[in-house]
Amino acid sequence: MRVILGVALALFAAPSMAADPLPVFDFKGFVAGEVVSAKALKDCDDRNGEISCRNKFDKIAGVFADTRIRFAHGKLSSVYATADRAFYPAFRDAFAAKYGKPCKVEATTLKNSYGAEFERHTQIWCFATGKLYLEDIGSNLSQLTFGYMDDNQPPKKEPKIDF
Repeated sequence: MRVILGVALALFAAPSMAADPLPVFDFKGFVAGEVVSAKALKDCDDRNGEISCRNKFDKIAGVFADTRIRFAHGKLSSVYATADRAFYPAFRDAFAAKYGKPCKVEATTLKNSYGAEFERHTQIWCFATGKLYLEDIGSNLSQLTFGYMDDNQPPKKEPKIDF
């Protein structure tokens, strides 16, 4: 009985081991959760309240990338980009330098229709309102992909049936 009581007291008396709060994602000056000025979005497309900026930024991690940044409710919603796969180490190292160590690292095997297998490496950074994914193989073997998905998303719309 004394042992159980001692363990219970130690648990209640121990300092709290609360995890550090997750950082807030920021990309090219856009900070998750903050309202973006209309001036910053002047060259973007507004599609029914969802604003999309494509190729707005020339370089990421010193590399040219095809980039799309979306905003919902005036706030950052997602970032998506592709670049030449050869630059995966540059992106990985730059993201680690800016955002710290990934919260998760995965390796999965992909198989094409001819039976050839490829290993995809994914690094995931966790943030207060979303996750950033970096994959060395994107939609095709020659491209890397990275994407940030925030909890702030446009509302789901009912499908339009006009046929």
